[in-house]
Amino acid sequence: MAVLLKWEKDWADEFDMTGFRVLSDKIWGAFQIAVEKMEYPQDMYFGTNEEYVFENASAIMSGIKTLEINDEDIKVLKKLFKPGWNSAAISFGWDPIEQVLESLSEEDYIKLVGDEQY
Repeated sequence: MAVLLKWEKDWADEFDMTGFRVLSDKIWGAFQIAVEKMEYPQDMYFGTNEEYVFENASAIMSGIKTLEINDEDIKVLKKLFKPGWNSAAISFGWDPIEQVLESLSEEDYIKLVGDEQY
């Protein structure tokens, strides 16, 4: 199984930060652990020169909705949103996945993520 992670946060009433990404159950679990382990406040950058300051784990998690998806769903999403030339990710827009997972120590990253792509 996999998870469709949908992301939405309002940035300073100027625009919405939105996106989605398909994650394996393993990466979704690693993300949840990483969010709790992060030091806060945490600045995350998006767009050309914008940042959002997250004060705690709840501030990140409140922008997330998930839906369990199956292999058929993944095929459709892969057809509609082809992964980029340098990534296997099925995604669109912005989400905090990479920045959160990269906040893990090297030891935790290897233990939780290993060589799985996200």
